[in-house]
Amino acid sequence: MKISIIGSRGLPATYGGFETLAHYLSLGLIKKGYEIIVSCKYKNKDERIEDYEGVKLFYPPINSPRFHFQYFYEVFSDIYFFYALSFKSDVIYILGTGVGSFSFIPKLFHKSKIIANVAGLEYKRDKYNGLQKSIIKLNTILLTLFADVIIVDAKVLTKYINPHFQKKIVYISYGASEIEDIRWDDKKLQTILLNENEKKIVPNKYWLVVARLQQDNNIHTIIEGFLKSDSTMKLVIVGEYSSKKYKKDIDKLLNRDTDSKILMIGGVYDRDLLTMLRKNCFGHIHGHSVGGTNPSLLEAMMMKNLIIAHENEFNREVGSQTILYFKDSSELTNLINAIEKDPGKYLALRQNAHSRVKSLYNWDKVTEEYENLFKCTVRGE
Repeated sequence: MKISIIGSRGLPATYGGFETLAHYLSLGLIKKGYEIIVSCKYKNKDERIEDYEGVKLFYPPINSPRFHFQYFYEVFSDIYFFYALSFKSDVIYILGTGVGSFSFIPKLFHKSKIIANVAGLEYKRDKYNGLQKSIIKLNTILLTLFADVIIVDAKVLTKYINPHFQKKIVYISYGASEIEDIRWDDKKLQTILLNENEKKIVPNKYWLVVARLQQDNNIHTIIEGFLKSDSTMKLVIVGEYSSKKYKKDIDKLLNRDTDSKILMIGGVYDRDLLTMLRKNCFGHIHGHSVGGTNPSLLEAMMMKNLIIAHENEFNREVGSQTILYFKDSSELTNLINAIEKDPGKYLALRQNAHSRVKSLYNWDKVTEEYENLFKCTVRGE
């Protein structure tokens, strides 16, 4: 069976949930004897990797001419992928709804089966304006119409899909893998820390946030809650801004940080460095509020982090009673104070979270579920 995966930035995975899914799923299926193609973002020919551990990588023919045409370029790239890969694939697996309006294309040229992962509620994200949200919602509706199978990575997402398409829905979660410890190395920090004060980060003496810096990930709420707390630790925030406006809003909050407790270190794409930061934090604060199963939450649970997550149905489904929850900055402040006052009281949560994610969200289980789905879809079952 030949399977093409469209919608990620490509392999190897360095960024984002879709990239992580494409990485582990494609490598898992390769081991089972499938032919896998993964679409990638444009690279010059001398920079391209044509094969990654047996997975064939497929690139768009031209580069984006200008940054402000990026959206249109990505749309046309995916249309190209739909057309070109339809001749090479028994199954086309689409990650995300961005070009759902064109997902009928493979059916015009080949009998490829279309499987779509609708991800989270992208059209509810605050970073988009009204027009953008309407376009994303339309793409979502059309993708669910054209797809043979709709995948949701969280059970609660099912209720947000049109009742007419409920029979198409299959639940398959994201996965998480055991991650080896990385020895603490101050030299690694020198690549991300900007001043002498920041070099005072020490293992188990900082809270950590790993997320895109956008409003629905509640970075502002986390900063407000942390600044109001009695914590003497650092708050290390890893991630890049999604908009200049939100950066201005965060900068205003950071002006209140007179003790330099908050470190905005930008995106970290060195896997070892990111793992070192995650493995050695005192606690992990997870602010995501829109979407299904978030990979960064699963990874934090797998690393036995003590986790405080935003209170919503998606995080509750993943974490259940093994993590703590906050609705606003005041609740976060109270939790931070309570945990730092008596950390031993919360030690069991770390192991419980690890046991839960290892049992319910592991890549071997996820890959097996996808394999069964692909077989049944191709047979028309």
